[in-house]
Order: sequence, then C-alpha cells, then structure tokens
Amino acid sequence: MNHQEIIGQISNQIVNGDFEASIQKRDSGFGSQPEVSELIHLSITKNVPPRLISEEALDKAMDVSLKKYMDTDLLLPELIERAISTSKARDILAEYTNNGSSFSKGKVVLTTIEGKDRSYWQDTVTSILKGLGFEIIDLGNEASVDQVVRSVKEEGAELLVITMPSISVFPEFKAASSVSLTPVLKKLTNKLSEEGCRKNVMIMIGGFIAGIESAEDIGVDHCCENMLETVEIFNKLNGLYDGSSYTYN
Repeated sequence: MNHQEIIGQISNQIVNGDFEASIQKRDSGFGSQPEVSELIHLSITKNVPPRLISEEALDKAMDVSLKKYMDTDLLLPELIERAISTSKARDILAEYTNNGSSFSKGKVVLTTIEGKDRSYWQDTVTSILKGLGFEIIDLGNEASVDQVVRSVKEEGAELLVITMPSISVFPEFKAASSVSLTPVLKKLTNKLSEEGCRKNVMIMIGGFIAGIESAEDIGVDHCCENMLETVEIFNKLNGLYDGSSYTYN
C-alpha cells in the first residue's frame, strides 16, 4: 500500500468501528487486516509525516463520524466509541513524534456547575473533544467561578465547557438551588472579561439548561439542550483551530 492508501484505511477502520477488530478477526480465522496501531507504524516506516496522519486520517475519521451521527447513521454510543478510538490513535501517533506531541488543537477547560456527580453529557463531551484532538483540563464538579477563570487564563484555553446536570449553581450559591443561573453565569463571563481573556475563549453550556434565557443574554457563545446540538458545534470546531486567533463575545 502507498501512504495515501494507508491513511485512508486508518480513517475507514475507525469510522467503521474496526479499531481493534482485526485482532478478533485473526483470532477467529476471518482474515488478517492490520489494526490501526499497525497501520500507524507502517505509515511511519514509509516516512509519512505524523502531522499528515493526524490531519488526513484522524481528523477525517472524526469529521466523518460526527456527520454520520448528525445524519442519524450512527447512534451516540457508536460515536463515542469512534471518538475513543481516535483518541487512542492520537496517543499511539504521539509515540512517534520527537516531543511526544499529539498535535493538540487547543485546550478545553471542562467543569460541572455544583453537581455531586459527573453527568453523562460531560463524559460524552470529554470523549468527543479528546477524539477531536483537544487537551482537556477537567476541573471536576466543585470548581468555583474564580477557579474556572484562573484555569482559563493560566492554561490559555480556547474553549470553556460548562455542564449543568440539574438546577444547580456554583458552590458559593449552593444554598439557593432555586436561584436563577443567569446571575451566576453572568458573574463568570464578567470575571473573564475583567481578566482580559473573555474574547479568546468560546463558552459552551450544555446539559439541563432550563431557566436560561439565551446564550446572548448570559454572555456565552452556545447553549446546548441536547447532544445533537452539541455535536453540530463540535463539527464546526473540527478544523476551526489551526493555531489562528479567534475572537468571541
């Protein structure tokens, strides 16, 4: 196979859910199709640049998988599986780079407002973003507004993702669970502006967002009520970050 065929096969196997299927096929006597890790190694031995593998195989695999999900050709668990496979492939590829880089598309600060438990939405978002090639800074479910702002600023995050698994607020507002989320979120966005980093970070809110008027009203970029809306945004993000600078609200 030439390098274009190898890259195409890496992408296709991930999209088709065959990341490790070749092992099972060999054990069952149904063929000897190489697994993705072997294809990546083969690419490197043929002097294919790791960045090209990342962009032409792994980015494409996520692009196709996201679009298949939006077209209802993939179920959400299948999309998650492919995102996890792509993330594993990125880790494998990083072993062949000089500095162990997996060609990160940027940093994402992820947090849950209040919450004693992580939400399914948050875990799903984490898997998809890792598959897309973003580096995740997970603040867990007890981060205060100040902690979130400090992390965004210190890490130089391009994306802030806030999960709302229930009617909830930051720790300092826990006692008043019925209080509207709007003042809390406005406090966050105002604090980011005061620290001079609001224009450099996209803010996405997802999960249970009842009581939130609109993204514009609370100073964030996106409010996602369901995973389809979230994936539509991630599909736009795939390829957006190329080292350029973007300005938000």
